[in-house]
Amino acid sequence: MIKIKNLYKSFGDRVILKNLNFSIQNGECVSIIGKSGIGKSILLKHIIGLMKPDSGEIYVNDKLINDLSFKDLQKIRNKISMVFQFGALFDFMNVIDNVSLPLKKLTDFSDEKILEYSKKSLIEVGLEGSELMMPSELSGGMKKRVGIARAISANPEYILYDEPTTGLDPIMTHSINNLIRKIHNEEKLTSIIVTHEMKTVQNVSNRVLFLDEGIIKYDGHPSEMHNCQDKTVLQFLEVSGSL
Repeated sequence: MIKIKNLYKSFGDRVILKNLNFSIQNGECVSIIGKSGIGKSILLKHIIGLMKPDSGEIYVNDKLINDLSFKDLQKIRNKISMVFQFGALFDFMNVIDNVSLPLKKLTDFSDEKILEYSKKSLIEVGLEGSELMMPSELSGGMKKRVGIARAISANPEYILYDEPTTGLDPIMTHSINNLIRKIHNEEKLTSIIVTHEMKTVQNVSNRVLFLDEGIIKYDGHPSEMHNCQDKTVLQFLEVSGSL
């Protein structure tokens, strides 16, 4: 379980997160949605321990992570994988080497076992046979899939997605959404998806948090968002064609 308690973060005079409080239960698939630049990705970075709050508490598996030593924080991070917005692949490494990075870092598996697990991850995302391709040879959708394969290779408990469909056409967006749902269900993960795409929210999530002005203005099932009384939420739905 992930628990956020009275989380506050600002940069200078700009308040990004304002006393946030919420919990994410094991097995949930939660989307965090809102306008661009509102602080969604910053919230993800707090959950994984890449940023520290000005005040408040962050718990992962009942462990307060705010002031952990680097060594203890790394133990928590080993349970969490992240899919970055543009894949974040290393250009000088081929696909299989990119996917195998977490296994080389987090396990003492033999090279043969690492190769076996990495190939299995590529099969799960539909990229069997791409092992020796370089990132420059991949389409945007393929890069996203490699990023997801890398994220699941080390068998995490949590997987965080930062704008997983940004820059993709509608057909590829639909494909990535289906893949996220498939991975979530088959791997029995807890999934957190930062997005501004309502189609992703509706197709993948069983819960959505709407973040605006540093606070959560909606927390519930995607199908019930239209019942929210907040004007910003309703405007977002209307502009996105979901109202």
